[in-house]
Amino acid sequence: MMGDLPLPLLPTLPADEKVLRKRLFALVDKDHNGPKWTLDRIGVQSAVLLATTLPSTPALRAAAYRLLAAEPGVRSLGNVKDHTGRTGYAVALPSPYGSAPEVRLNFDKSTGMPLGTETVAPHLTIAAAAADHPNVARLVRALDDDLAARCPDEPCTGGSRIDPAIRFLLAEADGRPIGCCAVQPFPSPTPPPNSSGCT
Repeated sequence: MMGDLPLPLLPTLPADEKVLRKRLFALVDKDHNGPKWTLDRIGVQSAVLLATTLPSTPALRAAAYRLLAAEPGVRSLGNVKDHTGRTGYAVALPSPYGSAPEVRLNFDKSTGMPLGTETVAPHLTIAAAAADHPNVARLVRALDDDLAARCPDEPCTGGSRIDPAIRFLLAEADGRPIGCCAVQPFPSPTPPPNSSGCT
């Protein structure tokens, strides 16, 4: 599994969640090649393993819990029954890939010990959306910002603007926007002055 940690390393890991995050990221960065957000997600997977399956000390497990609790989009599911029928308390960690299953961590409410993890596929919807839909604008802006950060010398990035005549298909997972694409008919380009409009 991505994010797995060798057992001899566990006693060297810090019990402060902020320091632990930095240490996990450094370990992942040394072993994997990829963009920062990918390495960060592998680091989160390491924290899940520390919290649920690896023989962590109580202090290290608590630090992993706090690290995961600070993740963007994490949410409480309250009291739930897992697939074996055990009742526990669960939290959900959203997938960074939108349409991929989210990870749910189940805990014994009285002891705080992990009961296990489950992966649950989100409810997907795809619907037509106008160019001024706030989720379309959010997705296009995020893509444009990412391209501008990775290619700062590219003149076509930064300051995204969407032609209001373009229609979109908007994909959402459990109500969260995960992607969109422009669909025809595209607006015809305006011919320059004194042009016949022929190509």
